[in-house]
Amino acid sequence: MMNRTYIVSAYYRFSRLPMPDFLTGAEQRKLRVYQACKAEQIERIADRLKFDWEEINHPAGIPWGEWKVYIKLIQKWLIPTKLVKFQKLKLQGTLNDGSRINAEIRYDDECGNGHNTFAITADIPEQGMFGCCHDEFAEAFPEYAHLLKWHLCSADGPLHYIANTMYHARQNLPTHGWLYEREGKLAGGLKMSQRCIAYTEIWKAEEAIALNPQRDLFLKIDDRTEKVADLEAARRSAIAPDATAEQLCDPEWLLGRLVTLLGEFRCDIESLGFTF
Repeated sequence: MMNRTYIVSAYYRFSRLPMPDFLTGAEQRKLRVYQACKAEQIERIADRLKFDWEEINHPAGIPWGEWKVYIKLIQKWLIPTKLVKFQKLKLQGTLNDGSRINAEIRYDDECGNGHNTFAITADIPEQGMFGCCHDEFAEAFPEYAHLLKWHLCSADGPLHYIANTMYHARQNLPTHGWLYEREGKLAGGLKMSQRCIAYTEIWKAEEAIALNPQRDLFLKIDDRTEKVADLEAARRSAIAPDATAEQLCDPEWLLGRLVTLLGEFRCDIESLGFTF
C-alpha cells in the first residue's frame, strides 16, 4: 500500500535530482525555491493519498483521482510552463499526386482546459479529407514529420499517459460471462428451457455453481471481455517506441521517464519558435 511516507520520500528524491539541462540558470533557481515551498504542502497532500500499486492493473480498482494528483505534482515540480492562448504555425504544401494540403501545427490553450496542448491537423480540399491526416502530412512536410509523435501531448505529458499506456499493454483472459440455469425438463424428451440468472464475473459464477450443486447451473463465457495486449498502441501512448511489455505495465517506470520525455517535448516545441 502506498502511504504518506512513500510519497513524501518520493518528493524529496525527485527534488534532489539534478536540474534538467534544458532549464536556464534562472529557471533552475526558481524551481528550487518552488520545490522548497512545496515541501509542507506535499506532506499535507500525502496524508490523503493512499492506494495500492497492484490495483493499477485492475481497472475497477484504480483510484484515478488520487493517482492523477500525484502525477500532476511531479510534473509541476520539474517542468515549468507558460500558458499561451493562441500559438500556431500554418503550412501549405502539395502531395505526390498533386493535391493541395493545408496544415496547422499548434501548441496552446485554445480549448481553454488549463494547459497547452500540441496538435497537428490538416485538410486536403480535393479529396474531402480533414483532421489528423498524419500520413499525408508526413508526405508533404517531411521536415516536420518527427513532431507527429507529440500529437495531443500537453504540458502535463501524453494524453492520459499512465491510463492509456497500461490499458493497451494489459492482457487478460475473459473476465465475465452469463450464468444460466436449466429447468423444465420434459418427460420422455430432451427438450428443456433455460434462463439467464445474471451477467457476472467468472469467478463469482463458478462460486455460485459450486455452492448450489442441487441446481443445474452452467456458465457461458463472454469472449468479448478477453483483452489482448496491443503493444504498438501502448508504445504510441507512452511515446516509447522501444519499451518492453514489462516496462509499459510498470507505473513507476512510466513516471520515472516523464521528466526526460517532457524535456524532449520542450526542445521540439521551442525549435518551432513557440513558447513552452
